Amino acid sequence: MDEKILLVDYFERVTGTPEEQPYFEMVLYKFTETKLLLEKYENGGTDEEMLTFYHVPAEAYEKALQIIKKYDMASWNSRKDCFALDGKLYVCKFSEGPDFTRVSSDSMPKEGKRAFAELYRLLSGYTTDKYLAEL
Repeated sequence: MDEKILLVDYFERVTGTPEEQPYFEMVLYKFTETKLLLEKYENGGTDEEMLTFYHVPAEAYEKALQIIKKYDMASWNSRKDCFALDGKLYVCKFSEGPDFTRVSSDSMPKEGKRAFAELYRLLSGYTTDKYLAEL
């Protein structure tokens, strides 16, 4: 197995409640030359945490980058027209080369929730039995 290299990380958690809530996360890694590894965490941070692995085609990263570029997520941290979302935290960490960018719903433009929703739909579309991996 080659070394896992982080490509895209999608994270969400309900906030603003008295007790810390479990998180949901999907992390896309470079795995081999032809396959990517997608890790899906459900009920993260709890005793019921469940981690599932998927081997997905390389196109998953290209499609994720298209969404990231479509919503210009790389610029969110320096934009002046951003706001914070109450009640839910969304985070996306991504790389295009050696550097990582982390954006969140703590500072996003008005179309930010749509960007997170598109990333969620894309990555969760690969969390099917067809791509289930044995490590």
